[in-house]
Order: sequence, then C-alpha cells, then structure tokens
Amino acid sequence: RGKFNSRYTYWNKAAASYNEALKTLTKEAFPKLHLEVLQDLIKILVSLNETEVAERLRREATELIHRLLQDKNYSQLSQQQLTDKLVQFEQLTVNILIQSGQIAEALATAEQDKNVCLSWLLDALPIPDYPDEIAETATYEIQQLLNPQTVAIYWHLSDAALTTFIIKSDGLLPPENCLSISQMNLKNG
Repeated sequence: RGKFNSRYTYWNKAAASYNEALKTLTKEAFPKLHLEVLQDLIKILVSLNETEVAERLRREATELIHRLLQDKNYSQLSQQQLTDKLVQFEQLTVNILIQSGQIAEALATAEQDKNVCLSWLLDALPIPDYPDEIAETATYEIQQLLNPQTVAIYWHLSDAALTTFIIKSDGLLPPENCLSISQMNLKNG
C-alpha cells in the first residue's frame, strides 16, 4: 500500500510540474517542446486514471500537429517527425478508452491505428488519414473467425502501455480482464 501511495504522489507531482512547464512552453512560442511535454503529461494522466483531462489534451495536441503540418513556414520538426508525433498521440486514444471502460471502442481504435500505420508505411503517405468516425466492427469481424473453443488475443502498444484484448466467440472479455501493463503496475505497485 505504501508503494502505491508513494507512486501516486510522485505522479501527481510530475503532473503538476508538467502543467507548470506548459505555462512557459506555450504552443505558440515553443510548439515542439509543448508537444513533448503534453505527450509526457498525457501518459501520467492515463496512469492516474484522469481520462477526461488526458483526452482533452490529446485532442489539443493533435489539433496543434495538424496546424503545424499545414504551416509551410514551420521548421522545428520535419513533416516526418510531425507525422510520427501524430501517430503517437493517436495511439494514446486506446489507453484513454481503456481507462474509460470502453473496451470495444478501444479495440476498434487499435485496429484503426494499425490499418492507418500499415497503409501509411506501404503507400508512403505523408500524413496518416485518420477517419473521423471509428468503425466499431473490429470485434464482430474477429468474432466471426472464432468458435467456442478458441479465443483471439490482440495487442496494442503505445507510449503509455501494452494492452491485451481477449476476444471470445461471444464477445470481448470484460475490462477488468483486459488491463494494460501500465494499469497492472499501478494496481500491484
């Protein structure tokens, strides 16, 4: 129990420090550093189960990246580096959805991330094309391949966690059985 409280205290202090850093490293004056601090802060917030704040900051970061990708005069990060950052922030969505208990949506988002990244790599697209709507058919499509004696195991790796989804022929296992590594570390201290 002491380890848990100690880690929780350190993460709260880290979050406070990152928030303080964002006051100085504004997105207007220091966009590159602002994105780096946001990324680290979001990981901490996911670990602290502060999903609403994490999602708001993730949206803010992706909007900033899209703006910078459109800005032809921006030179701190190359198009490739900005695209890599976009992918990293989009991957954090899965962790946020897991924390919110939205397992089917998290799996659909993980599948979408995988497909976007594969098409991006294969087609050498400059900017991944993330659809506005998430197709939530991933679970159903995977279930069609299963029978009552089999399960599918699906992994998603982001900067914040390694998440395992377990899909049975009759559906996803409940959230408590699909925890990510970062959540297990938090709970087991």
